[in-house]
Amino acid sequence: MSLITVEPAELAEARAVRQAFIDLTHRLGRVEFAKHAADRERQVVLTEFDALEQRERTHLDALITKYGTGTLNIETGTFTPSVSV
Repeated sequence: MSLITVEPAELAEARAVRQAFIDLTHRLGRVEFAKHAADRERQVVLTEFDALEQRERTHLDALITKYGTGTLNIETGTFTPSVSV
């Protein structure tokens, strides 16, 4: 069996295609790594959001216990009690 040498242009194209696959594979790896990091950051933010909602609920419960139901104007610091019917 004898070896056949392919044309330089054909060899160059085969090498270019192989290199393109390598480059795309590396790019995909970087994208997946960035996605993973973003997913982790999203989870951290959601956890902080949940904690903030709990903090708000605790604070509102304390205000209702102290002042009753009503509306708090956080700009002026005034509380308007709800009218009971």
